[in-house]
Amino acid sequence: MPLRDDYIQRTIEQIAQVLRYLLGQRDERAFEQLMQELDGAYDERLGSSRRLIRRLGSEELLATLSTTGQLDRERAYLMGVLLGVEAQALEARNRPVPPALRQKALDLLLAAAAEGLDVDELDGRILELQHALRDVLLPEATLWRVFEYRVRRGGYAGAEDLLFEILERFGDDSTRRERARGYYAWLDRRSDAELERGGLPRPEVREGRAALEALLTRLATLRT
Repeated sequence: MPLRDDYIQRTIEQIAQVLRYLLGQRDERAFEQLMQELDGAYDERLGSSRRLIRRLGSEELLATLSTTGQLDRERAYLMGVLLGVEAQALEARNRPVPPALRQKALDLLLAAAAEGLDVDELDGRILELQHALRDVLLPEATLWRVFEYRVRRGGYAGAEDLLFEILERFGDDSTRRERARGYYAWLDRRSDAELERGGLPRPEVREGRAALEALLTRLATLRT
């Protein structure tokens, strides 16, 4: 489904063309051209500078893209794409890529997906960023966004794996405990066919719930 904002789509296509040119060139001028294209896109379409956006964290960026609590999902998508392109460009020139660059891109794309943005390239971009960040310990807020994304996409087994990772890394406060138990309560309401498609048949849901309670007991013991 195309973006409703044609200008955003044209901006993304234009920058993609320059990136493809850069990847096929050894000339440093190609890199500088791409950076100029990115600067122009940030200034003209997002009303902010690339330097400022690099300094802000994910939550701050999402706040700047929201009005009365409603995220502008198309602008979030554009910003995520631009950050991802910058990471690709730096990598193509063997320059260091700050993990935060891709992490913020991932957060923005996941947030756009959570708001119902339906763009053909969205899932592919999210998977590409997740792969690039596979060795990075992501913050909890990002992991919860990935968790919710997997649930919406029907990847119930993958969501379960991530749920246990979050608890192991961050512990079991009341909010995490409630979300974890809520997930299994939600799974109970799925049909057998849905659970099978999600890679988590009903017997495995029961096993997972038992494993969750065992983990919560162990974590509670560690706190005392």
